[in-house]
This record gives sequence, structure tokens and C-alpha cells, in this order.
Amino acid sequence: PFSSSTTLEYELEHYAAVNLTIYNQLGQRVKTLVNEDQSKGRLQVQWNASGIPPGVYYCRLKADNQVITKKIIKY
Repeated sequence: PFSSSTTLEYELEHYAAVNLTIYNQLGQRVKTLVNEDQSKGRLQVQWNASGIPPGVYYCRLKADNQVITKKIIKY
């Protein structure tokens, strides 16, 4: 859980087209944090969610053909 901002970390095994997007519980896009090609390695993205209401959100990371979705909670 986080209050106004959080750091999202992920690791790429190789150079990939990356899309990191936040969605609300209704499946509506709230914010696209990354939409670019990135080099392999451990990466971090800061999400400043001030002004966004508290609740449950979903962080969707797509790198090439792999998709991972994680639930995050803003209080």
C-alpha cells in the first residue's frame, strides 16, 4: 500500500518494447508510465498518484509478448 507515490520495479532479460500502464477497478486506463523500447536490466519507475482517489489499482507490464498484472492499493 502507498499514499501519494510509489516506485515500481521490474527487470528485463533482454531489450524489449515495454508498456507499463495503471488501470482502475473498472479496467479504465489511469496512467501510462512507460511506452518505449528499453534495454535489459533492472528498471524503476516512479508513479506520483497524488490527485488520484484511494482504492485498488492494477499495474500491467507488457514486455514483448509477456504480460504481468499486479494489484496495488492506494490509501
